[in-house]
Amino acid sequence: MKVTVTHTLNARFVEIAEPSAEEFRDAGVLVRIETGVSDRHSFATVVCSGAVDDPVPSAAVESSLAHQLLVAADGRPLAEQKKIRTAWFYIETVLQRVGKTLRWRFGVFGDDSVFSSTRLDVALSDGAEVLELTPMPSAGMGDNIARIGADGLRAVAELVGASVEQPLAHELWRESWNLRHASPRSSLVVGVAAAEVGIKQLIALLVPDAEVLVEHLPSPPLTTLIHRVLPALPVKSGVQADRRCPQQITKRIARAVEARNLVVHRGATPAIDLRSTLLDIRDFLYLLDYHAGNSWALELVSDRTKASLLAS
Repeated sequence: MKVTVTHTLNARFVEIAEPSAEEFRDAGVLVRIETGVSDRHSFATVVCSGAVDDPVPSAAVESSLAHQLLVAADGRPLAEQKKIRTAWFYIETVLQRVGKTLRWRFGVFGDDSVFSSTRLDVALSDGAEVLELTPMPSAGMGDNIARIGADGLRAVAELVGASVEQPLAHELWRESWNLRHASPRSSLVVGVAAAEVGIKQLIALLVPDAEVLVEHLPSPPLTTLIHRVLPALPVKSGVQADRRCPQQITKRIARAVEARNLVVHRGATPAIDLRSTLLDIRDFLYLLDYHAGNSWALELVSDRTKASLLAS
């Protein structure tokens, strides 16, 4: 069996001296980079591909790919699914590094995701036809569900009419969520920044005299702000000081800060459950909205967080 993954680099306005190709091996993957200009186009396309022969299934790889599905174009069952997934994982790991290096080395502009398209081909060892597969994120139902009530849109109209905009912290969080698969390190850094921005904005809102200090002086670490400053704020939610941020969220954010520091200082890959961490940061931001006086924000936190917040 031979598994090949082919990507088109997410790149804009690339000029080349002439079409070219380069092949090399990295971590057991045969890598090929090609540049060329298609008919009726002025700028070049960069294509990166990687291939592995006779992959050996890996249980560790299987567990790490829980958020991905491999779907055959004709819908047929994949008898050698584990081998294919293992090969795809190793190839994808190498190609992501290749693509990021390409964009860095040549100053290539492009969207957040490194690649704009993906094709995964499998040549079966028995000589059967090539399977064309499509990797895709699996749908995560439950936490991802959003509900709009009967009069929900009226609330939006009221917020817009009052010139209320989505807080920057939530904007940062959405960026981090959308980066969690393509760039987990960036996702974690932006996610922790969202939590930091959120609590600083709450302090500036509830204690206007502190706004200058928040904006212009170095602030204490995020965990200190949660442990010591949040309980002392004149929140509008009426929640007791020791219950304003449930313990499980405080601990998760503390671990996220430690992991973020390793990313920033050592370039380490986050060794945490990124999805759960980002969802807890989302809960934290909506708790801050609730403490700021937005009673509706409590509806948007998870049941676990809500129960911890309101426990007697």
